Amino acid sequence: MSQKRKNKELKRKNKKRKKEISSRNKQKQDLKLFDESELALWRDNLNRSTSFSNGLELEEIIERLCLRVGFPDLIFKSPKYRDTKGREKEICDLLINLGNKLIVFQVKHKTLNANKDAEIIANRANSVISHAQGQFSTILSLLETSSLGVQQTLSEISVNLDEHEFDELILIAVVAYPGMIDFPENKRFEVMNGYSVYKDKSLHIFDLNDFDKVSLELDTFPDLLGYFSYRKKFYSDVGMKMSKELDFLAFYKMNTADIESYFKENSKIHLESGIWDGYVSNRAKDIYQRNRDNNISYLYDRLVAKSKMSIGYNPLGDNHEELSYGPGTKEAYLATLIDFSNFNRVERRSMGDAMKTCVFRAEENFVSKKRNEAFRLIQFGDNGRRAFIALAVKEGELTRRQRITFLSNLCQTAKLKFGFDNVIGIATESLNCSERSEDYVSVGGELVYSDDELERMKTMSEQIWSGQPTFFTDTEFR
Repeated sequence: MSQKRKNKELKRKNKKRKKEISSRNKQKQDLKLFDESELALWRDNLNRSTSFSNGLELEEIIERLCLRVGFPDLIFKSPKYRDTKGREKEICDLLINLGNKLIVFQVKHKTLNANKDAEIIANRANSVISHAQGQFSTILSLLETSSLGVQQTLSEISVNLDEHEFDELILIAVVAYPGMIDFPENKRFEVMNGYSVYKDKSLHIFDLNDFDKVSLELDTFPDLLGYFSYRKKFYSDVGMKMSKELDFLAFYKMNTADIESYFKENSKIHLESGIWDGYVSNRAKDIYQRNRDNNISYLYDRLVAKSKMSIGYNPLGDNHEELSYGPGTKEAYLATLIDFSNFNRVERRSMGDAMKTCVFRAEENFVSKKRNEAFRLIQFGDNGRRAFIALAVKEGELTRRQRITFLSNLCQTAKLKFGFDNVIGIATESLNCSERSEDYVSVGGELVYSDDELERMKTMSEQIWSGQPTFFTDTEFR
């Protein structure tokens, strides 16, 4: 063999070896996506100090706390409008769009003087709350005239908020008093009974450090909204005066499973001071285990966070009559994001676990030559009206068009077979893949088919779903 040919052969082998090494490295990186300790580290990136030196830093802290709970493209920072003179003004500090619900934040702070009398300190602290409350008048006026206009999400996607019909408006005032913790105890101001009504709208008032802990304990919108519902009942009806936020949070967390009956059976609820400290210390092992159990749920969060990449990608072409929005559109992405946000943290555990299980099982199925994919159906809710489908497919066995069509068929047939109100699904590659991608489908409302198509879908549903779906029954503290 000539030297030239030897060099050519060596170059080919080196190129092949580099490709194999690159592929193995990608697989190692990809495997981290399903590693629960890595997921925990990813989540910890949102846990930071609540100390700040100015108003902008305080707003950034609240933004980060909201990102614990939701996704960037549901959140709008410092949205603007133009007044009658054409001047640009701020609507509020943060807006969160949940489709039929709108959460509005006003964030205020004031540095108080510890040398003043306790009464003066309390009056000035309360004036900060009153200032925050008064600023909600702007958004209420704009909503009355449908004048919120087009706003930019944190990821710079333009959304016309006037196209949404909001059934519920939730006002949240977060206040902070830097250095208050160092005040003498008899002069220390605390937000008590942090619920009020402003122009017939619910207003929740939080101290910054309290809201930090609330968003750690309740880090999805369904969890947070459920808490707001009982917080409103407690502070406006059955709760005793001078109750502390963290004591109510601890009470709520320890009684979540029976909270509805607890409120029905008790006309008044008195919380002893210090319940929060007891919750944190006495249930430390339970909380630690809960946090470990939650790690797999962040896989679901990460996959949903990647759904923005679906904008501009439509493998189905015009063949999507059964979907509310055509794949690849901004509208489809935002609608899907809202649908995918409607699951609480414990539900997301099972969803993350289902994704991980399918990713590994699809690999096993391919090796055993059973089939080239794995999927799982989980139903949720008191009446089992919502469902989630996890799908993993061996790389190279289906095109992206075939995969999302398969996922869409799974969602539609599950809705037909079991009568779900809404079915969402995520599809990805099995464990060993050179490149990972995801597809997302949400099917809700009434499905309309021709007679022939309906018969075909019914036949398909009988073939696919011979058994029953897994019914979700998990609890936060097992």
